[in-house]
Amino acid sequence: MAFLPGVVPNRDKVLFGALGDIVTSDPSTPEIVNHVANLNGDNQWWLLTETITIPSGAKIRFKMVGVTEVSYISEILFGENESETVRTRLYLSAADSRPPYIKAKGDVVGTVDGVDMNESYPLDGLVHQVELTVNDTYYVKDIGSRDGTPTYFLKGSVFEFEVEVNGVVTHSIPLNNKEQGASQLASVGNVNATMPNYNIDVWSVLE
Repeated sequence: MAFLPGVVPNRDKVLFGALGDIVTSDPSTPEIVNHVANLNGDNQWWLLTETITIPSGAKIRFKMVGVTEVSYISEILFGENESETVRTRLYLSAADSRPPYIKAKGDVVGTVDGVDMNESYPLDGLVHQVELTVNDTYYVKDIGSRDGTPTYFLKGSVFEFEVEVNGVVTHSIPLNNKEQGASQLASVGNVNATMPNYNIDVWSVLE
């Protein structure tokens, strides 16, 4: 699966599907074009409409694409329970004397494409599947940022975010619907996402 920045088909020949995919209007030549939103690494991220509280034993899954650099620390997921002053984080780290890898704050273990996330994260810009298993309560309210703090933004795309509890998907936010723009709706659950500092140029085609 390749990442093709800036490739947008002719709007006169396509119809937009329910999840932001594009399907050709000619039924004899069906074609689906998927989009992803490229966070600029400076001031864009996905802010959830409310914090998702994830219980112990649950799974978190998402995909990343277009990540080719990590300057220091790039937040992937961030959340907190303010009443207990508990913060949970998942981030790409280049702060150690080793190749970049995914590191967590909070009791969670995970893999990238089935390999322990503590090994390394390939900065090749390609699609990679991340899966986490939560061993204590986990919180997510930001995707791609640490509460909008400068220097902690992720440059690249996170999409197909979902939470599974006891074998049931309780939250799913595809984050790939170009027609919905800055406000992306959940396909499962009632927590949506909004991108601060949005502009339409964030969208690229994923093939």
